[in-house]
Amino acid sequence: MLFSLILLTGGCTAKDDESINEPADENALEEYSSTLLNSLSKAKKAKVQASLPAIRLQINRFQQEQGRYPDSLEDLSIPPDIPRAVLDYSAETGEVSLKQ
Repeated sequence: MLFSLILLTGGCTAKDDESINEPADENALEEYSSTLLNSLSKAKKAKVQASLPAIRLQINRFQQEQGRYPDSLEDLSIPPDIPRAVLDYSAETGEVSLKQ
């Protein structure tokens, strides 16, 4: 019985009790959220970058079928999860790229 009591109270020290009552480090939380948002932004950019070859293929196919480049990216069937606002497109040359 004494051994069980020692085991139950042995893991809880005064130092542990103090750390429970300390406020969370706000700088660490801000840094974590900033890192998380930065990672999310990079992932979105990578997704758009990875879709560029398929978009270029659609542009070329459109040009072959219509004899001209699309007036805008809206003329293509680009998935809705690819934001067109981050793309630069030239209807004169058919070039598409990520905005800088």
